[in-house]
Amino acid sequence: MEPNGGVASIAAVSYSLLKPQVWPRTLAHALPEPIIRPEQGDRPIYSAHALDRMAQRKVTPEQVEAVLRDPEIELPGTKPGRRAFIKHVDGRSIKVVVAAGSHPPSLITVVAD
Repeated sequence: MEPNGGVASIAAVSYSLLKPQVWPRTLAHALPEPIIRPEQGDRPIYSAHALDRMAQRKVTPEQVEAVLRDPEIELPGTKPGRRAFIKHVDGRSIKVVVAAGSHPPSLITVVAD
């Protein structure tokens, strides 16, 4: 028995039940999301996080929009409800993650090599 009457073991069990769970890759997650690309003059919506990452990684809005207009690769995001678009622009590989099905595209983050 624990010195404090078993409270530590109850807390450990409670934490294991409450801790965040990893999203399971379900069949619904594997289904393709509708692809909505920006139309001519249709500007994406940049989240604060995406703008921070763009500044940090020296990616311009023009480069992001080039990726969204004509991606070389389209993938489901690593989390449900997201889509990733990848393209080589100006000698760099740029990945843009958007909320799936959003119109205009709602940027979540931007990654560049």
